[in-house]
Amino acid sequence: MGAIYYQNYGDNSIRGDVLQIISDIKNQYSDMIINPYWIDDMTKKKAIEKLESLKYFIECPKEFLNNSIIDKFYGRLKFLDVLPPVYQNVLFKKNNLNSVNYGIIGRLIGHEIGHTFDKEGIYYDANGIRNNWWRNDSIKNFDDRAMCIVEQYGNNTMPEINANVNGRLTLRENIADNSGLKAAYRAYIIKLKSSSNNGERLTHLSYNSKQLFWISYANRWCEKVTVEDSKRDILDSHASSEFRVIGLLSNMKEFSIDFQCPIGSKMNPIKKCK
Repeated sequence: MGAIYYQNYGDNSIRGDVLQIISDIKNQYSDMIINPYWIDDMTKKKAIEKLESLKYFIECPKEFLNNSIIDKFYGRLKFLDVLPPVYQNVLFKKNNLNSVNYGIIGRLIGHEIGHTFDKEGIYYDANGIRNNWWRNDSIKNFDDRAMCIVEQYGNNTMPEINANVNGRLTLRENIADNSGLKAAYRAYIIKLKSSSNNGERLTHLSYNSKQLFWISYANRWCEKVTVEDSKRDILDSHASSEFRVIGLLSNMKEFSIDFQCPIGSKMNPIKKCK
């Protein structure tokens, strides 16, 4: 079904746009690796090498368009998994505002790159080989910052079941969320400054372009949660949708500036995990 959909409705024109977003976000990750004082120079060098070694696949393989190859492949299978072909317009739309595209697919790209440097990813080098390429002092500094995230998310209660989020179980995803959204926002700001339309807005809404970035991200997680949903969520390696918004945005000083959140408020706490 995926092949049939792509053959009929696949949009190759978006490839260049998505590649540009990937490049923009990679550049921000490079800065985020180079600038921190708590990572030693040798570890920074190897982290940049790993970042540059990443490969990206943003369109289907050519074999996907060959019906005879597809028929041969599925002829060996005993099942068929059918997914709704909605993601092309849900995650990226060519005519969307940059704030929307960077807030949705930009955030997703940033999140996946972020796993390269999460609690597990830091133990794999540029060749995908597991070894201790981070120096001990930098590892300790990383662990201290990771513990901040563990405690922050672990202090959030899921009201449907009156239980706290498991900050350790969700750590890797929370690290990827935090670094990915920060990189996507920074990439968007660069894009905004270089754009002739740096005051982009949505019709009938008073939000400015920076606010629309955050809203586009948060809107992705809008849902109605049942008790059964929460029982599943608490066992998941991802934090529940509510805390992927509240927990994450409360760490972003840029968010609190863009929405003018008072210092010490829920969305602009004095202590932020970085």
